[in-house]
Amino acid sequence: MFPGSSFIKSGAVVAFTALLAAACSGGSATSAAPSSTTSTTTTAVPTSTTALPSTTTTTATTTTTTAAPVVVVDAADFGPYEVGRTTISLVDDTREGRTLPVDVWYPVDQGISAEASVYSFAPTIEYASEHALDGPPMSADGPFPLIVYSHGNNGLRWVSAFLTERLASHGFIVVAPDHVGNTLIDAFFGNADPADVVESNRLADIDFVLSSVLDGSGSQFLADMSESVDVDNIGMVGHSLGGWTEFNVAGDTPESPADPRVKAIVGLAAFTESIPDETLRSIHVPTLLVGGTLDVTVDISANIDRPFAEIPGRPLYRVDIKGAGHQSFSDVCLYQRLLPTIQGMPQIVIDAIDSYAVEGCTDIHLDWVEAQRITDTYTIGFFIDQLTDRVDASPIFEPGFAESFPAATFAAAGS
Repeated sequence: MFPGSSFIKSGAVVAFTALLAAACSGGSATSAAPSSTTSTTTTAVPTSTTALPSTTTTTATTTTTTAAPVVVVDAADFGPYEVGRTTISLVDDTREGRTLPVDVWYPVDQGISAEASVYSFAPTIEYASEHALDGPPMSADGPFPLIVYSHGNNGLRWVSAFLTERLASHGFIVVAPDHVGNTLIDAFFGNADPADVVESNRLADIDFVLSSVLDGSGSQFLADMSESVDVDNIGMVGHSLGGWTEFNVAGDTPESPADPRVKAIVGLAAFTESIPDETLRSIHVPTLLVGGTLDVTVDISANIDRPFAEIPGRPLYRVDIKGAGHQSFSDVCLYQRLLPTIQGMPQIVIDAIDSYAVEGCTDIHLDWVEAQRITDTYTIGFFIDQLTDRVDASPIFEPGFAESFPAATFAAAGS
């Protein structure tokens, strides 16, 4: 059984059918997303004004010189760019016309005006992003590093917009496909593919989407974007089964060797139990593992301990978030707050989201805003550190920085 499959409760088909019925009843149900900053944060967070001075002393003279302080990037906050988002459709002719919806988030110059981008569960059942704009011109400051996001089992390509939007604001292009046959909508309607098909499709999806982006093929948007992509600095981040996906892309499998285009990976509550030791031992790229101590879907000890011991790639970091659950790494807690504010939203749909939210949004869990701040800090900081020449994220991975987050435990593997 894939992780997360237990969240498809009885009555889910009825719930989604009711959602579609409400969508077809007329009238827009678009709502603005409530600001996540209104949620009470229970732990301290680092700010971008934290200065870590570096001092060197010259022994040949009595003169002491002090280097300019390094101001640590606040990777949990939005960066210097506005965020653009567009959705494209890519058709893989080598797989009988398999069609993938793909979201792209990208950096936009400050001061650009555009409508808010809208995340849609179904026609007219949707909400407007607080930060992403709908299709504005991409900044000409590129090329930008590329990040590929892979959603979890029965997920959606934009289910972790809290992360993908912020990545774009810090100067990354982010692409995220729906793994068709393994999405939330497929699960609701009983159209999910069997496990072996899902596994095969996921790996082929990533190869196809990545090749399309780099070739600028399959979409005019990708053709226009191709020169803005830094082809030498590509990373992957995946949640749950998306973590399984990226590890099998970055490592050798019986079907294919590691993809040399991927230079760094981040696993968020990554499902790794079924990955052979041989594959883990063939991952030679920088790796960050992030998990929650209250995750009952992807147990932290069963899914992070072994990769942390076996992966030879360096640096290899691990962040355990005390009190985080499986959905702490998605926007499910936001949906739980948002859906009751959408006019005409059926109660049965709200109840269905509540059933997902038990894995990250209850009183026993770390406040979800704080869990996401920790996730953003380490994930975005890691990609800045590994895929750019900037130095302002390096202190995040020094001993002692995690003390800024009482809920975070940080470890670095030896050389």
